[in-house]
Amino acid sequence: MTLPAASAGGVRPALADRRPLGIASMLIAAAVFSVTNVLIKYLSDGFPTTEIMFFRSLFALPTALLMVWRAGGIGLIRTKHPMGHLLRALLGLGAMGSLYYAFKLLPATDTVAIFFGTPIVVTLLSIPLLGERVGWRRWSAILVGFLGVLVIAGPEGRIFEMGVVAALASCLFYGLVSVLLRTLSRSEES
Repeated sequence: MTLPAASAGGVRPALADRRPLGIASMLIAAAVFSVTNVLIKYLSDGFPTTEIMFFRSLFALPTALLMVWRAGGIGLIRTKHPMGHLLRALLGLGAMGSLYYAFKLLPATDTVAIFFGTPIVVTLLSIPLLGERVGWRRWSAILVGFLGVLVIAGPEGRIFEMGVVAALASCLFYGLVSVLLRTLSRSEES
């Protein structure tokens, strides 16, 4: 598929009218993830983490299948890199499991706040794994963000509590997933 060339404003004409849809999609996704996080926290008192993960994935499956069907069918999910997708799936399971376990052990606000450290991890991993350069402005933002995560995770020696470790592990796993997706997207369809 060829996309039209960018206009003088830097936005492709065919895609410019889709920005409101993109904004609305992000807002809806943020709301859905917030509700999901609250439900995970609520359910984690009475159910094992693996069971919550299973049913979350089961309920997401029809939506994923509908998206594949609308985009052109099962032929779209053929891949040249099955091992890359297997690794991505395993890392994604690790990320989901450690995040859900952190919700079980920590207040939801702390879990989410620590999880906001994921972009820091992605930036740090992009240097050795993707060969990207990070300028001083980004390094400054990384430092400030990292200090924020330490402030949230570190009071009273909590940095070594299992819930904090699980939330930080989730950041690492999601960071690895993001970098791997960036690599896979060079040759794979979304």
